[in-house]
Amino acid sequence: MGADAAPACLSVGGTVAECPGATREPWALYDHLIAGIPRGIRIEHWCLGSRWAYVDAECGMGVSLAVKGGPGAYSLAEQADGLQLHELAAYAKSWNFREASVGIAALNAWHSSPERLAVLGVRLSAERDVGRRDDAFRAYREQIRGRRVAVIGHFPAVGDLADLCELTVLERSPASTSDLPDSACEFLLPRQDFVFITGTAMTNKTIVRLLELSRRATCILVGPSVVPSPVLFDYGVDVAAGSVVVDKARVRRLIEQGAHMLFNDGVQMMQLERQGR
Repeated sequence: MGADAAPACLSVGGTVAECPGATREPWALYDHLIAGIPRGIRIEHWCLGSRWAYVDAECGMGVSLAVKGGPGAYSLAEQADGLQLHELAAYAKSWNFREASVGIAALNAWHSSPERLAVLGVRLSAERDVGRRDDAFRAYREQIRGRRVAVIGHFPAVGDLADLCELTVLERSPASTSDLPDSACEFLLPRQDFVFITGTAMTNKTIVRLLELSRRATCILVGPSVVPSPVLFDYGVDVAAGSVVVDKARVRRLIEQGAHMLFNDGVQMMQLERQGR
């Protein structure tokens, strides 16, 4: 499906190592997140739009950025009929990144539901328009002052950090002359004090190596695609700054219409922090 194509919308009826940087099965992080979803949860609707994906299930709705790339033709629309939520979430492991985007949204339908976050102690604002108060870059401005900071992904707010810290932005397709290609991660991340990683690293499968390289830093996952689960803490994540859907009808409409932004339009920022950090 091309970027301008109509969205594909269908209605469809363990123990981990103690050391965050320890060598382990590369799929372990994904398998733990998928295994955390109970069996028998029905999917009510899902959509892969031109910009975002959503999965609306009995337990809640999850979103993710729609990432392009990877091998093979996108064929999830022909395969998803009758899948339960944990089965659709398994597509997060697909090397076809459009399929993986739907899988990440399915993970978020469970892990970022308001009820699940409440169990984890995450308090959500009662206000619909929450502005950028929960933006991770804003929340950590004072902590990163004067420190070495790397940001994986050129976020809109990243330019505001340049005067505060020794900033390096790594981007697969550099958005400015000051950005470095993401291959620089091998050389730079082990020297950082703070590393902010885009949630789409889960979709494109770079997350495992990025976390290994960042194990000496405070590591913060950022963006709507972040799956806010305590499982992440066992893999070196300190903060999961993701999103929660607070207006399902509005989010469905926006994604199906190809909206560019979701925050303050039915999706609210949230942060899950590792205890004792």
